[in-house]
Amino acid sequence: MPSYSDVFTRLGLTLQIVKTALAAAVSWIVATTILGSEFPYFAPLASILTVQVTVADSVEKATQRIIGIVGGVAVSLLIGHWLSISSLSIFLVILIGMAISKHCG
Repeated sequence: MPSYSDVFTRLGLTLQIVKTALAAAVSWIVATTILGSEFPYFAPLASILTVQVTVADSVEKATQRIIGIVGGVAVSLLIGHWLSISSLSIFLVILIGMAISKHCG
């Protein structure tokens, strides 16, 4: 008789996948109930991009994402003073933000 882990593995459900799905669900709950967001689509996306194999890796990745987000918001605010929102300004914000993140990481 196969064990539950064998069945889950055959279905493609690994611990990493379960952790990621759980993190996405919890982030949605937190964003809707605690923060009151009506459409918190970025909360699960952030958790999917952040969850890693180990807790230490997840914390490290989350820290990097937070620093990147703060830097990106700062850059976008600065660029927003000189440029209107367009594909060019979005390109510049992402380009500069990712360059700063890569340089710091």
